[in-house]
Amino acid sequence: MQNKSNGNGHEPNGMPSFGMSSSAHSKSSSSDLARLQRSLGDGEEKRRFSANDYLRLLWKGKWIIAACVAVAALLTAYYTYSLPFIYEASVDISVNERDQEPVFGQTMWPVNRDRALKNELQFMESQSVYEQTAEELLRRRFLDTNHMQPTDSIIPIVKAAETQLMPKLHGATPEARKARLVGQLAGMVQSLTSVSPSKDADIITITTRSGDPREAALITNTYAIVYHIHSQEKNREKLRATETFLKGKLDTTDKMLESTEDQLESFSTAHGLVGEGPDGSQLMAQKSELENALSTVNIEINSVSSRRAETQKSLSTIEPTFVQETSL
Repeated sequence: MQNKSNGNGHEPNGMPSFGMSSSAHSKSSSSDLARLQRSLGDGEEKRRFSANDYLRLLWKGKWIIAACVAVAALLTAYYTYSLPFIYEASVDISVNERDQEPVFGQTMWPVNRDRALKNELQFMESQSVYEQTAEELLRRRFLDTNHMQPTDSIIPIVKAAETQLMPKLHGATPEARKARLVGQLAGMVQSLTSVSPSKDADIITITTRSGDPREAALITNTYAIVYHIHSQEKNREKLRATETFLKGKLDTTDKMLESTEDQLESFSTAHGLVGEGPDGSQLMAQKSELENALSTVNIEINSVSSRRAETQKSLSTIEPTFVQETSL
């Protein structure tokens, strides 16, 4: 039988055709149903896969898991123990700017604690401190100078700086050699040390981290000594400034006294008040003599009073016996 449909599900006369379209719809429905059944079956199978099944799978691959864990542990241990030991040395420095009493009604150096702490911290982190510390380490050179032996080790950062600059130091003058070494060492000291202020007190902590404990302690102590020397110089400058200030004040006071004495003498001469009376030094000497005499009299009075008290005590002990003897 010849199919006379026009390809759009209709007969040539415009009537719908149901032969081929019904067959196609039935095939697609059956395939969708099959896929749905398979998905439902897979879901039921997954639900039947319990925790015991997972445990059995893990147990089957236990050696693989154990090998992976062992390899990871070995790699971690190797990495941990291959790292160099880092030693830390620290020292606390008290930045105590005491409140100063006024001199002649004036405060010589007004104190602002927060500002003083910031100034000290800024100085301790300056390049000059690092360079001075580097110069001291370069001068020392060895870790232990008290019992120095030929086999004593050189300070590690000094040795490292010399090794790094060896090509550049060849043929250089001693001054240039020292300048380059100091600059290199200053950078190394800066990388090894840290300066941190305390939050609750006027204290600055210097901390050094190094692979050698002796080197860490040496750098920390040298750094602190450099700061201590700076503090001494600063205090000496303040002392010199204070001394200059006081000297100026005393000179001014002496001039004022001389001027006052001249005015007093002129006034006394003008009003006929100049006499033959004793001068100030004689009056002071007489006053001292009178005070000494008064002290001597007071001592004698105290001595007589003590003897009188002892005599009265002795009389009080013998008085009853004396009365009985006289009555007989």
